[in-house]
Amino acid sequence: MDALTVEKTGPHSFRLFGELDLAKAGDLDKILSEEAAFGETMRIDLSEVDFMDSAAIGVFARAANVLQGKGRLILVSPTHAVRLALDMIRLDARENVEIED
Repeated sequence: MDALTVEKTGPHSFRLFGELDLAKAGDLDKILSEEAAFGETMRIDLSEVDFMDSAAIGVFARAANVLQGKGRLILVSPTHAVRLALDMIRLDARENVEIED
């Protein structure tokens, strides 16, 4: 499996590269939890994520919970495989989560 790389691209913005699975979800959870504590809308570019499992979706759900009432979680340009996983879980059914193609 490919390593996960997290690049900070701006204030409250990140770009992820590689595969996001249970083994790497903890590291991402720490980063996003710290960032979500600011209460600002977060943008996460998923255009270079090849694979994402339910543990990763849980990370995004926790970040959305922290942001509830303060900011939004915007997931940008998910790959086809990632979009299928997000659609299955319906993460964007939450009022503060948006998926931008």
